[in-house]
Order: sequence, then C-alpha cells, then structure tokens
Amino acid sequence: MKKIEVLALVIMSTAALVFALAPASDAAGEAVFEVESVEASEGSSVEVRINLTSNPGLWGMQAEISYDSALTLTGIESGGIMDVTTGPFDQRPYKLYCENKVADDTTATGILVVLTFQVSPGAAGALRVSMDNFDAVSYQQMEQVECISTPGEVSVGVRVVDVVLTPDVLTLRLGERGTIVANVIPSDAANKNVRWESNNTSVATVNNGTVVAAGYGTATVSATTEDGGKVDFCLVRVVSDEVPVTGVALNTDRVSMKIGESVTLAATVSPSNASNKNVSWSSSNTNVAAVTSSGKVTGVNNGTAVITVTTEDGGKTDTCVVTVSDDPGDVRVTGVDIDRSSVSLSVGDSITLKATVSPSDATNKNVTWTTSDGSVATVNSSGTVKAVSVGKATITVTTVDGQKTDTCTVTVSESGPQPSGDNTLLYVGIAAAVLVVILIAIFVMRSRGLK
Repeated sequence: MKKIEVLALVIMSTAALVFALAPASDAAGEAVFEVESVEASEGSSVEVRINLTSNPGLWGMQAEISYDSALTLTGIESGGIMDVTTGPFDQRPYKLYCENKVADDTTATGILVVLTFQVSPGAAGALRVSMDNFDAVSYQQMEQVECISTPGEVSVGVRVVDVVLTPDVLTLRLGERGTIVANVIPSDAANKNVRWESNNTSVATVNNGTVVAAGYGTATVSATTEDGGKVDFCLVRVVSDEVPVTGVALNTDRVSMKIGESVTLAATVSPSNASNKNVSWSSSNTNVAAVTSSGKVTGVNNGTAVITVTTEDGGKTDTCVVTVSDDPGDVRVTGVDIDRSSVSLSVGDSITLKATVSPSDATNKNVTWTTSDGSVATVNSSGTVKAVSVGKATITVTTVDGQKTDTCTVTVSESGPQPSGDNTLLYVGIAAAVLVVILIAIFVMRSRGLK
C-alpha cells in the first residue's frame, strides 16, 4: 500500500515539474468517464468496463472505485489508453492510479480499465459500481483537470434451476401444427431464453416451441436453457388418420367335421371402427383341412389342423383347431338348443343355462359359450351366466362338431325380476300361505261357536 502511495506522489511531483516548465496556454477541459452496466448471475464472474469518453489530455490521475458489498474485485486490466498501477484488490474503495506515457496521443478515448468481479451466491438486484474522488492533471498544462463520471451497475437475476416441457408427448397428424411450452423454473429467473431442437426434422420441425408434422414416425424435441444449460424433452408422434387394428377373434376355437364337410369360421376385428378389417386365412395342414379366403373350412383327410386368421393391419392372429374324422361309427351333431330363449337378471345375479345337443347319441357333444357383451353379462365354459351391469347381452352356444348354434337374450337391471325358471318353490310358498289363512279362519269360527 505504501509503495502505491509513494508511486502516486512521484507521478504527481513529476506532473508538477513538467507543469512548471511548460508554457502557459488555455485551461484544460473536462474528462468524462462512464462505468458500463452489465448483467450477471449469482455466483458468476463478470467484467465491467470503465470508458473514457472525453479526454482533454490527461497525463496522470488517481480515483476511487466503489462497488457493492455483494461484489468481490478479483482483477484489473488496462484498456491501453493509460498505464494502470494495481494494488491489493481487497481495498474498499479501490484506489486506481493511471499515467499516460504516450506524449503524442494524450487525448485518446476508449476503454480505460476492465474490472473483474465475482458475484456472491444469493446476490440479486442492481449492484452499483462507481468511480469518483478524482485527482487528475493535464499533459500540456499540468493543471488540475475536472473529472465527471456516470456510475454503472451489475444487474443480477435469479438463476435457472430447471426447465419442463408441456406436454411431454405430442401426437400430430401429417401437416398439423402443435405447441410445446417450455416452463423455466423458477418463474422469476432472469434469463428464460431456451434453444429448441428436433433430432429428426424429417418427422417434426420446431421453431420457438411450434412443432410442424413433416412425416410419419417419431421425433424428440428438446429445449435447452441459455442459463445453466438445463434441458427437457418432448416425444412427437406423427400418425395417420386411420384407426389401427388391436386384435381379432374367431367365433370358436375348436371344430370337428367329416371328410368333405365344410364350416365357415367368423372373424371379428377389433376395434369395431378399425380402418382396415381385411384378414387372411391359412391352414397348418392342407392335407387335413383346407380354408378359403372367406374362412370356409373343408375336411380333406382324417387328422388335425390349425386354422389361423391374420389381420392385414398389425398382423394380429387367432386360431381354431379343426379335427377331421371319417369314422363310420361317429354320430354327427344336427343341432343344439338352450333351455330358454331369454332371461332377466339383477346386477350380481347368476344362472346356469343348459344346452341340449341333438341327436342325443351324437359322438361329440362338446360346446363352447360366448357373450356378445362381457360388460353386461359374462358366461363361463359351463354355461353359467353372471349379470355385471344394466343392459342386454346375447349368450351363444356353439357345438364343436358342426358349429351348430343357439342363443339366449339376457336382460340385466338394477332391481329387476328374479330369473325365470322352475317356479316350484314359489307355488309351494303360495300354497303354504293359503293353508295358514284357512287354519286361522277355522280357529276363529270354532271360537265363536263355543261362545
């Protein structure tokens, strides 16, 4: 510190000597200084320039640099106009000493010094930096030069800690536009600027959050914050207008037939509004059972074959096992009947339907049970129907041999009538009630007769 003050005295003494020897002339003008204002983030390092915007011919000067307590001075560099003598950076205010040693360019303007500050963690707001308490002399006159300065500030905003994209999945159709919002956290962050990017511009392009579907497929759109480099992603799917197939189901999983007989399988594609319901049929053994493009299966030779239906859209499949037998002892099924054509149930109730296969001596009496709407009524392999919710459903029984069918309509209500069927218990109850009434009447009559 003492060395700097001695150096300053030397500068000022030399200036006085030159002033004494120099010829008299007009008084020097004003020297004007400007402290730049900059932006920074808490915990960061920042440079602040002090500019000399008007120079009447400075030869030497000293001044004090004051700065906010949230700033720590870590470096000073000369801008090239004047030589700078630096000292300990922990001075508050910092004393700056400058000398111009270039006699042929004493009125140069530009950057005087560049100050480097470290911004304290947690700092926020406008942190003032000023230059004042000048003592300056001119090169020609060696007289005091009046100096004025404009203070600056380091504007410290809140740092970005994260960014979240909304939505995280965006589905578009070809040519459509969609918007992704980048939510910078915290909401009062000083710098909310983000950089958008798509990893597959042939599928989706992005400009300031606006996405354009360019082709079918998927792309990942990212947003990266300028402050902190935080990043988040959004998956963009570009799909067609078609409704995709999700599955296919055959009306039965087993069929028995004789050589030369035929049965047509029915395939139901899901969902019901699928755009492409086309299916193809194949047989695992065409020497046993052949199948046409419409699902008609014909027995060729004794044995077993698996018939497969496959959807054109999505390749969904279902199968049916076909058994072909030409045993002359086999008695073929000619029909099947359910013991009732309709039934009414309350939610939660159940009833077992009975299926009678004809003729009674048929070789293969196996049957399968299905429901048209499992959300209303379900049915198991034994024909037991359970009411699930209010509505109507059709229960179908199908014979394995010959694919003969019959149906029963199930109506489900919240508190509807009990299942129709055997009314024996009802009749017994009514008879018992009538008997009780008769006995009471006889008792009353006898009682009156005694009186």
